Amino acid sequence: DGEAGRTFHGCGGPGLAAQIRPDDRTLVSCCFVDGTVMFIDLNTFAAQVLDSQQPNPFWQAPIYTPDGQILYLHQYPGFQDMMTAVDLTTRRVVGKRSTPNTPGAPGIFSWLFPVAYAGYTPSTNPVSPDGLRIYSVASNGITVLRVPDLAPVARLADGIRLNEVWISGDGNTVYATSEQRTASEPGTVYV
Repeated sequence: DGEAGRTFHGCGGPGLAAQIRPDDRTLVSCCFVDGTVMFIDLNTFAAQVLDSQQPNPFWQAPIYTPDGQILYLHQYPGFQDMMTAVDLTTRRVVGKRSTPNTPGAPGIFSWLFPVAYAGYTPSTNPVSPDGLRIYSVASNGITVLRVPDLAPVARLADGIRLNEVWISGDGNTVYATSEQRTASEPGTVYV
């Protein structure tokens, strides 16, 4: 609000996803409108803003790893199906690559992270509770990606056009929704 000379980058819309870093001192937010990632020190309210190079508003979905180390920005399949990784420790955008969809293919970020540290994740997140897999929904099913290098390890619901995916808190159930085709043919929830 400008008080004491402090201002923060605005989001420009209602879409904002945030997470408190494990140090309990930093709030990381990602704006759905312009793709900026902002780090706010909760003690000093100093802010740092990164530009993730989001091509258009609402094209990327933020996926925070449970350990607070990485923010993956998934650019939807209708808009080139890309993944951008933001290293939340070094506070830098480390890459944008096409999302792999073939099990056994090398991970797109395998060169970045030798070890994955995992913890708890909310149940309404496409990350497994152990933090070892991301479930990437696409226009042709779900690709299961290994964290941190995002190597594809499995395919689920092949041939089904899906919109969103959630993983249950115990990791035993994958929920996905399909697109609504017409007023008489509503979308479907798959379990």
